[in-house]
Amino acid sequence: MSFINSTNTVSAGSDHRKESSDSLVYRLATVDDCDSLVNLINNAYRGELSHQGWTNEDALIPIPRTNTNALFDMINSNKYIFLIFFGDVDHILKGCVNLLHKEETKSALIGMFAVRPDLQARGYGKFILSIAEKYAINNWNVEYIEINSIIQRPELIAYYTRRGYIDTDIHLQNWTNPCQPNPCRAGTCELTSKFNFTCHCIPYVHGHLCEKLNYDQQPCESNPCYNKGLCSPIYPRDSLTNTTFMCLCPPKHAGIYCQENLGQCHCLNGGTCYNISNDGYKCLCRSMFTGSYCQYDFRNETFCNYSPCKNNGTCMLIESPAGICLCQPGYIGEYCEKRVSFCQENPCRNNGTCVPLSGVDGQCICQSGYSGLLCEHVQRTFCSIDPCRNGSTCIVLNHTGDGFCLCQTDYVGPYCEYITPTACQKRCHHNHGKCALIDNKYGRCLCQKDVTGPYCDIPLHSCAPNPCENNGICLHEMSSQSYKCLCTYGYSGVNCSENLNKSFCSSNPCMNNGTCLQSPTSADGICRCEQGFSGKYCNDIVICGEEQCQYPEQVCLADTCVNVTGELYCLLHECQHGGKCDRIKRQCLCEKGFTGIYCELNTMFCDQTNNICQNNGTCLITDNRCICNHFFTGKYCEIQILSY
Repeated sequence: MSFINSTNTVSAGSDHRKESSDSLVYRLATVDDCDSLVNLINNAYRGELSHQGWTNEDALIPIPRTNTNALFDMINSNKYIFLIFFGDVDHILKGCVNLLHKEETKSALIGMFAVRPDLQARGYGKFILSIAEKYAINNWNVEYIEINSIIQRPELIAYYTRRGYIDTDIHLQNWTNPCQPNPCRAGTCELTSKFNFTCHCIPYVHGHLCEKLNYDQQPCESNPCYNKGLCSPIYPRDSLTNTTFMCLCPPKHAGIYCQENLGQCHCLNGGTCYNISNDGYKCLCRSMFTGSYCQYDFRNETFCNYSPCKNNGTCMLIESPAGICLCQPGYIGEYCEKRVSFCQENPCRNNGTCVPLSGVDGQCICQSGYSGLLCEHVQRTFCSIDPCRNGSTCIVLNHTGDGFCLCQTDYVGPYCEYITPTACQKRCHHNHGKCALIDNKYGRCLCQKDVTGPYCDIPLHSCAPNPCENNGICLHEMSSQSYKCLCTYGYSGVNCSENLNKSFCSSNPCMNNGTCLQSPTSADGICRCEQGFSGKYCNDIVICGEEQCQYPEQVCLADTCVNVTGELYCLLHECQHGGKCDRIKRQCLCEKGFTGIYCELNTMFCDQTNNICQNNGTCLITDNRCICNHFFTGKYCEIQILSY
């Protein structure tokens, strides 16, 4: 809960470094005090020592109140003041408090208010709080002071009430503002949603957190435009380097940086409107609200909203807003914050054996056929799909599932699918067969239409025409006058029609006219969605605010559908590979050999500078194919044909 105290009820007094309360003295904290302050604050509210006082919250929130990094950032920030209090005689640290100056609301926020547990109920807290109030009044001239408390602490709420604070009835419930303290190292932080922010950097600085310096960068690289405005560089006629910029603001926003709201004042959630120009205004938001219109509400969030689970634990809602953390092996506790021995509860599955290592670490040794950190995956070995051909033997090397094919005499290749060059040249002449050599490493007999077999010595009957799909090899069974297909790697079935490693695009997964793009090196792929749709399979409709835009005539800016002009279309669509944007047709005009919405796809099979056809083959640009010389064949003329 949040409380405020008007400065009219707080006596300013004088700001002495030494005041009476059993002789306490105070000073500003430095980074050297961080470790001592962490112990003081955490012991005052959490852990066993907190039970010596009346401020403990150990049963409510069992995780530490703060840490060294958080205090280091506060002490180094120019927005915070951290006061620490010592005994005048013994010089022992006895209490602390910090103050956040909120200039926009002319107020101060008190935090990290702590007194050593064994020294509580002696008047120290009252003294420390009064010093903090006086500091804010005398140095910042604030109009009121804020302080927060969790709702489950009625005795603490009563204490603040006796001090003159008034309940604002705003419930915080674990909220953490990602812009406080400011994560932008050399810039201003702007919330773009409840959980996300963007940094607007000073000139010559860029990066996600304004952490990179470059004196040669363009102005737009500093991200100067607010409220999702688009930054457009402006090039003077006499210079291509001395550029300025212009912010293209979304509807209802204006100003050099799109920081002003337009139209009639419309601040939400009790925000206060104040004019900054004839047509523009800004909203001053209440605590727990933010955004250009105070539209982001951070109250009443659930247990999982702010990722409380540590050490890669998984947060799960049980009955909203309550939830629990599912911990990784080796961690326990409400927030997975406690480290235990990895093997303490034997996390290994499928009869895996847990082996303790140094300290609390451990490792699962899996049974054959299983893999993964916890032996949770059923392992497919090299030999699972019987890839070895021509009577070869498949051998699994180790527990990882790797293996190889042990070939019979005269057979070679990863799967023993070829014959040796020597065997090819000696034995392929049967029935007018020809020997084809591939890189002088592998051989294959090219047989006449009526024969087959590795050496063209098997009469072809049931294999004419070849019923085996996906480049499978058909073998004629003499005894049964039937055939058997030897499938290429990755295929199975009577006719090699079953794809054992189905690609992403094989089932046409993309919906709403989405285009499926298949990876050339794996079974993975992605759906490229039409405008107005999103998601892995283009099955989600993109909603802009509360409406659906009519793409491509409109585009969504700042939760509003905006009509797309030719200039805006070309600003949003940067053509690649030398393509030019046509503002009238609203499309990229691609150079020869490229296609796609952004000219990002290469359609050239034949490269005019580097001939991809081997062995003196000729590439026909008009047909996109290779014309091979005598004695060579294949898509790239890579296979040599030997005749005898």
